[in-house]
Amino acid sequence: MILKNANLRALRYVLLCVPLAISACRTTGPRATDTTTTTTGAAPTAQVTSDNQDTPIVSMAPCMEPVVRVDTTLGSFTLTLDAKAAPLTVENFIDYAKSGFYNGLVFHRVVSGMMIQGGAYTPSLERRTYGLRDSIFNEWDNGLRNGRYTIGMVRRPGILDSAQNEFYINLIDHFALDMTDDGAGFCVFGMVTDGLDTIARIKNAPLASHPKYAEGRSAVVPTPPIIIKKMAVMVPLDRDAAKAEAAKQKDIRENRLTKFIEKLEKEAGRKAVKSDTGLIYIDMVIGDGGVPAEDSNVDVYYRGYYINEVEFETQMDKPALLQMPALTPGMREGLLTMREGGMRVLIMPPKLGYGSGGIPGIIAPDSTLVFDVKLIEIR
Repeated sequence: MILKNANLRALRYVLLCVPLAISACRTTGPRATDTTTTTTGAAPTAQVTSDNQDTPIVSMAPCMEPVVRVDTTLGSFTLTLDAKAAPLTVENFIDYAKSGFYNGLVFHRVVSGMMIQGGAYTPSLERRTYGLRDSIFNEWDNGLRNGRYTIGMVRRPGILDSAQNEFYINLIDHFALDMTDDGAGFCVFGMVTDGLDTIARIKNAPLASHPKYAEGRSAVVPTPPIIIKKMAVMVPLDRDAAKAEAAKQKDIRENRLTKFIEKLEKEAGRKAVKSDTGLIYIDMVIGDGGVPAEDSNVDVYYRGYYINEVEFETQMDKPALLQMPALTPGMREGLLTMREGGMRVLIMPPKLGYGSGGIPGIIAPDSTLVFDVKLIEIR
């Protein structure tokens, strides 16, 4: 991972055109049933019923938990959204619903016992393009988990902020989507709170392959088509409150790096150094051995992670032999001023790591990367 030409690991997931391959769930989480205890970070906790009754209008006053009823050819269900956790995502979804964009589209993909997807294709499996809005910021790190009956936004693997209109509903606790190999998860922004009988009918619908979807490789397309007849906003969104919450969350994100550096400085007892290239480093332990040359081979322990401290790569069980010329610019620069026996934290801006391209499925584009490095020996 710290090499310029690293071998890429296989993707853990695909959420667009091929079936999902998901690792085991990590912990229990919120379920949209009236018998489940909701954990911290759950989506809205409105009472769920399995009867497909008309959804009452709870309140016409705008709020941060707007309600949307989805009428389909197999019945109706209700979504309660959480704009406190995902204000931009909820506003985006409400805008699509109010504009009528989703009307006439289908649930185009059903992975039985796992998830259903919709909001992108017509009954003839053509993508609807008119009325499309710009992609939105990925609010995945909002405390809501991909639990059973939650709704989330589909995005492209490796492109964090690529969600637009397409959504999915989890049929199981699907916590592998909370964090994936590209350094982020899939944003949950609400849950099904009524009409589980409709969800069950969609889940159990007959499936077939279709030449216009995934090149006809997978039998995941419901037949006959399950059409979204209408989406109706039953309880409106408080847009002013949502915009204020989005601004607050943006401020927190922008200050995250500063707070991360301050924490490291406190641990190390010394200030961070920022080079002319933009590399930031903090010596946790200053070594007393030799200093590598541009063409050296070095033995190091290292661990790679993001500012949110989610790890993407580690080599801590045994030293890795690295060739200095083959390293990313940030890793090479950081090692060139270390001494054997030293331990350093490197914070690399995208241009010193993997840039705008990232590593598909592993490192997201334009990612700031952090490496803990211990220089063992120069060869």
